[in-house]
Amino acid sequence: MGIPVFLSRAQPHTMSQKHFLKALRKHLRARGLEPRTVGDTDFGLNGLDAVRGLLRQCNGLISVAFRRTVVRDGVDRPDADEALGDAVREIVLTDTWLTTPWCHMEAAMAYQIGLPVLLVVEKGVRQDGAIENGVLGQYPPQFDLEADDRDLDAVFARNLEKWRQLAGTWEGQVREVVHTRARPSALYGIAHR
Repeated sequence: MGIPVFLSRAQPHTMSQKHFLKALRKHLRARGLEPRTVGDTDFGLNGLDAVRGLLRQCNGLISVAFRRTVVRDGVDRPDADEALGDAVREIVLTDTWLTTPWCHMEAAMAYQIGLPVLLVVEKGVRQDGAIENGVLGQYPPQFDLEADDRDLDAVFARNLEKWRQLAGTWEGQVREVVHTRARPSALYGIAHR
């Protein structure tokens, strides 16, 4: 069995999303990482207790922000007061995709306990909350499921170098967590000689 990592994702509702997850799991396993997901590979507890328990067993988190909910016509910050400035202005939303709130919550929980976090976002998903550019220290690469969803290089084609660099950095951080856990006193600032 590989190094356990938490795979956070919305339940796929299209075949292309399902194929992408299969390709991602295959990629992770080929790199010696074992993706684990509440309700998919791990059962028992429910809700945030299950997430917290599984995160404690994992060495990193990868979050896949699939398209989940579409806002055909909506408004973010309706009736915003112009006197408050551009940062809080009203924004019209048309055909805007949102992901599941679990991607935000699970990524934030992993970040809070110091696990390496890698975010990837399906093209068209509104990047706010945990998946907003820079919030968790990275600018998540977007993937396009209109490409060949069985080939990660194809779905990340427009962001291929970004995907490869971020995934490589994240993988190195995951392996460092494994190394650090093997030396518990290092977690408390006591160095081994």
